[in-house]
Amino acid sequence: MLELIVKSADVDELRPVEECENVQQWMKSSHIIHDQMQIEKAEPVNGRYPFAIVRLSMPAVSNDGNHALMYISTTYGPLAGGGYMAWIKRQEDDRWAIDEEMQMWVS
Repeated sequence: MLELIVKSADVDELRPVEECENVQQWMKSSHIIHDQMQIEKAEPVNGRYPFAIVRLSMPAVSNDGNHALMYISTTYGPLAGGGYMAWIKRQEDDRWAIDEEMQMWVS
């Protein structure tokens, strides 16, 4: 796991939405905004925002290609959110699934 923690520092500045065309297509087809200006224009409704802000780090993939570590956070408004490190494992069908989570913060 230490290997992946060190690798995660190397990909910290990369942005998944800008780096991955598949993520861009999925977000567009799901009507998910990722433009900072659109997010800043959003107005709260009854003290809550009408959407969640999800942040994903680029995954740091192990040398054998079977494990990855990434950061995921979800924020719904002031004092409503959380973030965690996700230990991800490649499944037999070649899909990835979260194997373990380590809570980093909650509000």
